[in-house]
Amino acid sequence: MQAALAEARPELHTLYEKVKGGRPQLMLAEWQKLLQKQLLFGEFRISQHTCRLTQSQSKANFIASATDPMAGHSEEELLECVARCGVDKYKGVAPMSPAAAVRGFVQNLLGKANEEEVVKQYAVDHHL
Repeated sequence: MQAALAEARPELHTLYEKVKGGRPQLMLAEWQKLLQKQLLFGEFRISQHTCRLTQSQSKANFIASATDPMAGHSEEELLECVARCGVDKYKGVAPMSPAAAVRGFVQNLLGKANEEEVVKQYAVDHHL
């Protein structure tokens, strides 16, 4: 998972700076607004696989990733939150590794691929 985050670090840094809007840290409301804007909440069924991320899961992941949730996320804490959300979202795709789930969620977050594209790419790559 560390490698998956390292690959995306420059783009996630840019996203972090943009979304926090000049404030010292990224706040929960900003994080959830971003996920909503990217249409990342919901349950998606692709073939026999289910991808699911709720606002409650994203909030729990935000809180679990933060030293002080009320103060918001540092950039490092955001990376942990992204990883947690990715694993949660794609845990219904049984053959998908945690690292693949993180990569897929990063693609979703950056608007590079939707859930169907992520699962189908993984399924083609692994002959599922």
